[in-house]
Amino acid sequence: MQQQNTRPSSSGSSSSSSNARARMAPGVQSLVQQFKEAVFRISACTAKILQPKQESPQHIEHSATQPRHTLPLSGWEPVYDDRDARWFDIKETALHGSYSWALQDYRSEREEVPVPGDVWRGEIPSDVELAPVLTCRDLVKQVLVDQHGRGDTIQCAFPDQPCPPGTYKVMAFTSPIPEDDPAVNYCDHHFYVQHKDVNITLQLGDKLSDVSRFFKLPVDDLYDANPGLADIPEDQPLARERSVLVPGANVWSHKPNEWLPPRLHDGAGRAIHNPLRAVAAFSDDEGGMNELPAHYCCSFCVRPGQAKTGAQAREMGSGQE
Repeated sequence: MQQQNTRPSSSGSSSSSSNARARMAPGVQSLVQQFKEAVFRISACTAKILQPKQESPQHIEHSATQPRHTLPLSGWEPVYDDRDARWFDIKETALHGSYSWALQDYRSEREEVPVPGDVWRGEIPSDVELAPVLTCRDLVKQVLVDQHGRGDTIQCAFPDQPCPPGTYKVMAFTSPIPEDDPAVNYCDHHFYVQHKDVNITLQLGDKLSDVSRFFKLPVDDLYDANPGLADIPEDQPLARERSVLVPGANVWSHKPNEWLPPRLHDGAGRAIHNPLRAVAAFSDDEGGMNELPAHYCCSFCVRPGQAKTGAQAREMGSGQE
């Protein structure tokens, strides 16, 4: 069952906040108070929300010709594994975007793509007007309120500092709200997640030397981590499909949209060693190039397996901390 307020909308009528408050039942007021408490945590993030703009257009240069600009690791990063059918076999009944991918919150039954704030919005009656999400600060509030009652599951962070042990790094980017469209009430956004190690499937004809150049790592690292490849010269095309572990890859991935699997490259086809330097675009199945939000918003440290996305029932006792 869908409620009018459970999803951000780009159109619809608006009313004054005072009228909205007048419609609130006592239970709703309690939920709003919980939201305010979560929003208060945003003050700890203010200094960490930097917004450097990426210059456009960006030069597309071969990955191997550029230095490897990486960001520090915590050691708790999720492994990127393209053999994981949950994320890489797209199903219409299990839709996920960059947000749920970054937080590694997979659900086998999900008919709507999660966006920040769904957890809280799903508990508010449909006749209550919801505040618009127009800025980076608004988006961060929604990310934090989604995890209200789960302790330090998600904390704001600096992009160039390692996350504490037991957490991994996520970055959020936004796009400005179009000035000529006053009906838009939710800013476009995109998330990236950091990986220490990567498992990729090489196809017929691929070469280990290409993998080495893509990740900017010595080919010897691939041989050391994959003894079964010892008899294959680095420049020899593979005769069959092979799974290869890339240790210490230190790259970032993102899920372009709900209909495409996660990927390790940016719009220029380069490995993403630092989302701040990535070309914010992706190619679709038809070969078209699509832009992605390119304004850096905030970084987060996330505890694996604890973050939740999408509307869901609140756990017992989770309204108090």
